[in-house]
Amino acid sequence: MPAPQLLFCEGMFLVLRHLHWHALAPDGRCLDLADWWTASRKSLAKEDRKCFDSLVILTSWMIWNERNRRTFDSRAKTVGELVSCLEDEATSWVLARFRHISAFAATCGPVTGRLMLRSQGQTKGSHLLVPESWDLYMSGCMKM
Repeated sequence: MPAPQLLFCEGMFLVLRHLHWHALAPDGRCLDLADWWTASRKSLAKEDRKCFDSLVILTSWMIWNERNRRTFDSRAKTVGELVSCLEDEATSWVLARFRHISAFAATCGPVTGRLMLRSQGQTKGSHLLVPESWDLYMSGCMKM
């Protein structure tokens, strides 16, 4: 199992790749998160910094949760599974009208039924009300 620092580096690479920011991902040589974060965000356009900051925080939070899962539950996710959960969580944030990561969430694919049920609690009988297409749904989110 990778150490948390390596997990963060690989996870950030996979997350930042969605927005073509993979060159900003930490390479494992940087031992200080704050130094890497500060230096990386300076190379982005000002309007992209809130998205980047939010993704760093979300990735850190997901890795902290994974650390707890491994420590206390003796269960581990692969990096791919962790990134998939992060994508779901980012989509949840956008559904909760947190707009800063909407550019990232739009690259994550369609909203799953499980995510819609958890995030919005919208059901009709036993059926979920899922948007017809992710693009239509995201365009509606962006206008709110």
